[in-house]
Amino acid sequence: PLLKARANIKKFGISDIDTRLGNGLMEINFGEADTIVIAGMGGDVISAILGDCDWIKNNKITLLLQPMTSAQVLRKYLLNEGFEILSEVPLSEQSKVYSVIKARFCGKITKYEEGFLYTGKVTAETPDGRLYLKKQASRIEAVIKDLSSLKEKQTEVLKYIKIRDYIDSLLEI
Repeated sequence: PLLKARANIKKFGISDIDTRLGNGLMEINFGEADTIVIAGMGGDVISAILGDCDWIKNNKITLLLQPMTSAQVLRKYLLNEGFEILSEVPLSEQSKVYSVIKARFCGKITKYEEGFLYTGKVTAETPDGRLYLKKQASRIEAVIKDLSSLKEKQTEVLKYIKIRDYIDSLLEI
């Protein structure tokens, strides 16, 4: 991947890019970047990358994060670690829908409803927003269906029903 990146940089005539091979953000030092983009990975992996990097907890650094899966894990990590979710933009491409999260460290742990972990700041005001919320509602409905027949999982079923109701309330505009 590093050689391919270098070839693309040369191909497009860009000269002010420094390429490095490393694990997550380990090869980047504090002060070298004011915006970090991590995209195309699962929310759990993105959370681990951020968790391994102490200097990322700085209010001068903007994070642009695009989880392919487990966005709820990433949102929970951010809110529990003192990051503020500034905005989210839902985007759809080829029948897939994702959310791009813009966040920054604020040092305050944010309280949230469980449903927020599945929707973030996405609203139903745009077609992509509605699509994202419907996708999340569908995922939650499938979990409810799978757990409903298991007697020992009824507490979890109630939790997911509350999450579904939260998402449904966002779709009612």
